[in-house]
Amino acid sequence: MAGKKKDTERQSRFDAVLDQYRTRLGKIALTYAGKESDDLLQEILLQIWRSLPTFEERSSVGTWCYRIAINTAISWRRKADRKRRETNADNLDHHASSQDSNGHQEASLLQRFLATLNEVDQAVLLMHLENLTYTEIAESLGVSEGAIRTRMSRLRQKLKTWDSPKEKDKLEDTKSGTTTAEVHDG
Repeated sequence: MAGKKKDTERQSRFDAVLDQYRTRLGKIALTYAGKESDDLLQEILLQIWRSLPTFEERSSVGTWCYRIAINTAISWRRKADRKRRETNADNLDHHASSQDSNGHQEASLLQRFLATLNEVDQAVLLMHLENLTYTEIAESLGVSEGAIRTRMSRLRQKLKTWDSPKEKDKLEDTKSGTTTAEVHDG
């Protein structure tokens, strides 16, 4: 009976995590796995399920979930890179070519920028975009808040000088409502 009660409690905690964090965990999976994001999300959720009995509540559930998700995603990417040498940028280019609205184009450009970053910078930027505080990001990644502030500063600078003028033009053009051809021909 005691085992059944523990299983029920574990299932309840897992369901609560799913309800609250599934969308955010899905975004992490999409960034790290592209077309295979469903598989990675499943792996992240499996790791969370396995880790639930050892969660000691030294941090928030959200921070704990992010740490598991980022670690699982990094491991996933490393395995995938060993199996096939395709880059996330190729997957994102294919995805971007099928998008037609401004919002999708901007999201695609963000995905392309993310693909140029190393794994830790991707994690930091993703968590920042999810409105986590520097303290929460630092706790999730096991680094100091100062390290996160430094990374964010460098990421902002890198974004400003991102060496993809065509991509920047596309982003600016979609915001102003003109096409690249109109800007260059007009």
